Amino acid sequence: MGKILVLLAGSTLWAQEPLSLRDAVQAALRGNHAIRAASESIQAATARVEQARGGRLPKLNYSESFARSDNPVFVFGSLLTQHQFGESNFAIGPLNRPDSLNNFQSQLVVDQPLYDAGQTRRAVKSADMGRQVTAEEARRVEMETIAGVARAYYGAVLAAESLDSAALAVRSAEADLRRAGAVRNAGMSTDADVLSIRVHLAGVNEQRIRRAADLDVARAALNDALGLPLDAPHSLTTPLTAAAIPDPGLDGLERDATGQRPEARQMRLATSLARTQAESARAGLLPEVGFRAVFEADREQFIRRGGANWLAAVTLR
Repeated sequence: MGKILVLLAGSTLWAQEPLSLRDAVQAALRGNHAIRAASESIQAATARVEQARGGRLPKLNYSESFARSDNPVFVFGSLLTQHQFGESNFAIGPLNRPDSLNNFQSQLVVDQPLYDAGQTRRAVKSADMGRQVTAEEARRVEMETIAGVARAYYGAVLAAESLDSAALAVRSAEADLRRAGAVRNAGMSTDADVLSIRVHLAGVNEQRIRRAADLDVARAALNDALGLPLDAPHSLTTPLTAAAIPDPGLDGLERDATGQRPEARQMRLATSLARTQAESARAGLLPEVGFRAVFEADREQFIRRGGANWLAAVTLR
């Protein structure tokens, strides 16, 4: 039995370990799913920037295809590309009614944009602005998490102080009741005086019960902000004190709010992003110049050596 009591006491002490405001904020930042999701969104937005930059790089495509037909044009062209065309293929009969022919084709194509009217540059700029918007959203979520934890933490501190005050009021009312009883027993007061103090004691007892319920709610709100079970107990160690903040004046506060708040920065970035997208849409009316190189191999059998050809071209679209 003694060992059980020791274990229970040890678990209670562990559960009531001190929790400062800094520790509470760090715990919330580590375990907040919204912050984790925002971090993943930033990584995705950064990947989209790299994807947009890929528009400047050459594109390489390789394909394999198989076709079989007795279409005269197909047979004629395939024999040429396979380097199998001979004098006998000029005969009118085989030329008009050829036998079916296989053609295995391997093709390697390289496309390189030379001029795209700034489309790629604007795509990179738009993607980077999107990344900045996502980063501001992550900063907003982090700020709201910190503010929520601080609000819940000090709410629990105030609730505990209110409960202590209510408990002191109960003890004071109980002392008044004992003193009133002694005075009545001495014949210096009436039962009405004692009854009024009893009513007062009942009122402060009710207030103590309400403050205890408020403390339970405040602790549950703190645990919810930390992502912990609602009934997890803590010993809060950071007192509620006035912060020594210099008064920057109303103009300074407004300037900081419009310049530093994530929502304001997001709106400015969204405006710039819309402007860049409009420029990109107008640039879509301008011509684009590209380079294409093609290497092709054709053969009647897949493992048989056949003919090869290449093509290089500059295109205007």
